Amino acid sequence: MNRTDRLMGIITHLQSKKYRTAEQLATHFGISVRTVFRDLRAMQEIGVPIGFEPGQGYFIAGGYFLPPVSLTLQEANALALAEPLVLRFADKGNSRARGHRISQNKNGAGRLATRKIRTNTI
Repeated sequence: MNRTDRLMGIITHLQSKKYRTAEQLATHFGISVRTVFRDLRAMQEIGVPIGFEPGQGYFIAGGYFLPPVSLTLQEANALALAEPLVLRFADKGNSRARGHRISQNKNGAGRLATRKIRTNTI
């Protein structure tokens, strides 16, 4: 797992429970406690509101959430082109939700383009 994926994973993990210790995070991500401290410091430096409660662990301050993914029209169309493969080979419940989210992320013209792509590729 690369560092960016791990940092996003730590944020998600901290959001899923009230408190997490450095040891719990290290075990979950297969890294050292020292690396957890470095990662937490890096996230604080970019503005993620991470707090610490003695005897409890680390937490993300209430109200913080990861912003939604913003795709360009080309990126969204590339995902729309790949959707038939996902529908064919992935878990059916998850793939439908992903396709719906791709469509939600685009403006009206982008949604129309996606429908045309889907119609011509399915």
